[in-house]
Amino acid sequence: MQLFLAMRPFQVLPPWQNLNITGGVAHVQEVRFEGTTAHVNGNLVVPLTPPDRVGAASFEQGTITRYVLAGELLAQPSAYDPFGLASAALQYNLYLAPGTASEVDVAVPFDPRGGTSDVEPRSFSKALDEASERWRRLLGRVEIGVPAAGADHVGAARSTLAYMLINRDGPALQPGSRTYQRSWIRDGAITSAALLRAGFTEEVREFVRWYASFQTAGGVVPCCVDRHGPDLTPEHDSAGAFIHTLADYYRFTRDVGFVYELWPNVVKAVSYLNTLRQSQMTDSFRTPEKIDRYGLLPESISHEGYSAHAVHSYWDDFFALRGLADAAELAVILGDDDHARRFAELRDSFRETLAASIKQTVESQHLDYVPGSVELGDYDPTSTAIALVLDLDLGSDVDRLVSATIDRYVAEVNHRFESGDWDAFSPYELRNVDALVRLGRRADAIALLDQLLAFRRPRAWNEWAEIVWKDPDNPRFIGDMPHTWVGAGYANALRDLFAYERAADRSLVLGAGIPPAWILSEPGIAVKRMPTFYGPLTYSMTAETPSRIRVRIEPTLASPPGDIVVMSPLDRPFRGLEANQPGVRNVEGRKLVVERLPADFVVTY
Repeated sequence: MQLFLAMRPFQVLPPWQNLNITGGVAHVQEVRFEGTTAHVNGNLVVPLTPPDRVGAASFEQGTITRYVLAGELLAQPSAYDPFGLASAALQYNLYLAPGTASEVDVAVPFDPRGGTSDVEPRSFSKALDEASERWRRLLGRVEIGVPAAGADHVGAARSTLAYMLINRDGPALQPGSRTYQRSWIRDGAITSAALLRAGFTEEVREFVRWYASFQTAGGVVPCCVDRHGPDLTPEHDSAGAFIHTLADYYRFTRDVGFVYELWPNVVKAVSYLNTLRQSQMTDSFRTPEKIDRYGLLPESISHEGYSAHAVHSYWDDFFALRGLADAAELAVILGDDDHARRFAELRDSFRETLAASIKQTVESQHLDYVPGSVELGDYDPTSTAIALVLDLDLGSDVDRLVSATIDRYVAEVNHRFESGDWDAFSPYELRNVDALVRLGRRADAIALLDQLLAFRRPRAWNEWAEIVWKDPDNPRFIGDMPHTWVGAGYANALRDLFAYERAADRSLVLGAGIPPAWILSEPGIAVKRMPTFYGPLTYSMTAETPSRIRVRIEPTLASPPGDIVVMSPLDRPFRGLEANQPGVRNVEGRKLVVERLPADFVVTY
């Protein structure tokens, strides 16, 4: 039998994938063989198993498939085609007895500058085993043990973390490797959160330092950076996202030296945010026509839907408030009393005007939800959910509006999937799982997670496209696959099921989103070495009987200032608490407060 491996002028991206890159035909102007190693536009294809024959052809001579179908390659070692339609192939003549197999190994080095000397002539199976072991160790920094019903959920998170690392380009964190081969700071902030919570700190440190180098002298943090340099398009979430990522890195590492190194960048970013805000605090913004925009950040296009016309986006303001709060906290950590005072005043003033704007917009436009922007009053729950994900303090009135926004979303998403009346959606909606967990709505969070988990494409690859079409064969734009900003939303959501840090009382909340079925099934759940703000977390929840759940928390982390809060493992109040040590309190049968570690106790139902 014959096996042909063809190198043709076609690429993975189809023509309808046309953002920042042209899909469809790829230009192959030159194919040249040196021995059996192929140089395709300067990229290498190295046969580790020597072929019996090689051949190349220009478009004028006919496509390589013409020769493959004839079972005979054109006997020439190179081809140049000015139209970019050159092609080539490797030919293997295999002799197989019944029931036997033969292996052909070909290497395609990612960096052709290393030449062929870096490609070792070893078996594919050996290379695969070595690579698999490296990935197992890399992704094993945190262990999440679940019963069979949860294995798919945990596997998707592990795959997503791998895709994040694969999509990296040096220090740059990128949501994709083709269409989105550029680094956004807002994507980087969410991706960094997922990496930090999985034990990947050095990657985040490198990203933040690299991104800081593109900040302008005036404090502008670019919205994104690619091979052409920084993009200074006005997307005003950037400064807040940058400060927040640095602060998040500090909380997991306590690397005060790195914060000190980048402190001038933080000061400049806050100064720029203040300048932006001051532009919206003139007398003209005190008029009835503009009072709903008073004290916000200016119009921007940080939301794709705002590209045609810039608006006052609350997404920007949410990130700005988070950044100002984090800057004030970092100033205290560094002992910079003057900046700590000024940043805290700016944080409090901004929180006040932001809350006032939301309430004014809701009232004047007769809304029952927090809109995405002032001008449009648009319903955008996945954008609003970032207020919960960033753990913002917006006051009880706005908190109720945020909660109402998510209420409406849950009703609508359930109707969408039950009725089948939809065409496409973006799995950015995974962010709403975090929001539901933090609102204490475990059943809704689990249901949404399961619904969105079903839309991986392909499912076994544990990856999401940016756009999910109801008909997976629909030839429409889908964004990069895997899209790791979407994936970061999933990884963060899954982590929140098991543990999340709560800013309001500086507590660590455990088990708020774990499906009760996982705890009631053998062997229960077990978390090992999960990074938190307070150190690595190791704990387990197992069912001794359907009405007795044992919880063990190891002394691997420092007690949070607000203690450890363990939510009721089952979706009902527990009846009793059996603890062999002091420091565990029952709060209304719905949660336990653990004041000291280790802790080993049983809740009964």
